[in-house]
Amino acid sequence: MTHSKRKNEIVKPRHRIIFSILRLLVGPILKYKYKYNFEYNRKLKKSGPYVIISNHTIALDPLYLALAFPFPIYFVASKEIFNLGLKSKIINYLVSPISKNKVDVDTKTIKNMLKVRDEKGSIGIYPEGNLTYNGQTSKMPNLAKLIKLLKMPLIIYKTSGLYLQNPRWALTKTKGEAYGSIIKIYTADEVSSFDNETLNKILSFMLFNDANYEAINLELPIVPLTSGFERFMFICPACKKIGTIRSVRDRVFCLDCEYLVSYDKYGFLGNIPLKKVDDSIKEDYLLYLSKIDENFEILQGVCRVKLSLDKKKEDLGDFNFNLTKGRLELGSIELDIKYMFCFNNDLKISIQGKNKLLINNDKSTYLIIFSNDISPYLFLLTYQIQSLKEKNNEYSIKLSDIGL
Repeated sequence: MTHSKRKNEIVKPRHRIIFSILRLLVGPILKYKYKYNFEYNRKLKKSGPYVIISNHTIALDPLYLALAFPFPIYFVASKEIFNLGLKSKIINYLVSPISKNKVDVDTKTIKNMLKVRDEKGSIGIYPEGNLTYNGQTSKMPNLAKLIKLLKMPLIIYKTSGLYLQNPRWALTKTKGEAYGSIIKIYTADEVSSFDNETLNKILSFMLFNDANYEAINLELPIVPLTSGFERFMFICPACKKIGTIRSVRDRVFCLDCEYLVSYDKYGFLGNIPLKKVDDSIKEDYLLYLSKIDENFEILQGVCRVKLSLDKKKEDLGDFNFNLTKGRLELGSIELDIKYMFCFNNDLKISIQGKNKLLINNDKSTYLIIFSNDISPYLFLLTYQIQSLKEKNNEYSIKLSDIGL
């Protein structure tokens, strides 16, 4: 009796061809776009498969990581890319990403990761999950248990110089230079020998990055451009008003007061690193919220709303929005549709891309698209602060508890 070989469900022969074409045809464009320097790790071609962990600074990170390795990488990606209709089908055919929730890793994600491993595929993970706003590595979850479960050799890869060329808040990319390299390779036995706490500390230490000081230490200056900075700095440091900050060329200023500061070639705002700018934004906003009542209108405007339900996305059109301390209200401009999202622990809110807010409840997912001068970060922080207070009204919120 003969047994037919079981076909792979995720890892396909075409992926090796597609990744080779990517490196050959798209690689030169990617390298030119960010002046990206890296080593092609040809010696790893016949080894592996690996689980590859890297820092996350720009949306194109997976493409740049793929350039450095002679095999396909199956990236763990937000499930939202699977709700794009025809685009999702093309992406899935070309590279077969592994779906995960924006907020956490579920059992289905783990099952598919194990399946990729068993089919001799390498897995790419960005532990931060979300792109940083301030150029410093975002809070990392405890991944040690998952990595040890995979029982695979571990590659720690790090990029430098990408963030300041295209920060999450930026409207346009600027010029600079960037690098990517393997920091460390651990065998599967070495990985299993670490306790969870030690492995988590290793990952956090090796992947930690601060774009401002990295730019100085590695001499990676940029052409300073601030367009879009108001999506990050939504509250004026001087007059403490919401939505009055604007940016032009290398300057950031307030429409309602005399606040004016320049942004330099190393990404410092008036000699202040972006991490400290972020901390100041959070401090100012926490104080602002403490002085207003529940129904005070923090910000009003117009947005676009799309609804995702059962893998189908429906464009609901333009809505007026009203943000208060405890909720986000949406009202359709053309239709008789209204939504009210109360900021509590039954709701999950995250930022997608540069100008979108993702709202998940038990039944549906809403994609809120803002204009360039509106800050999704404002909405995220409002939700995070209110959710923490709902858990414990007496809890004193730390700056490290909120933000990205």
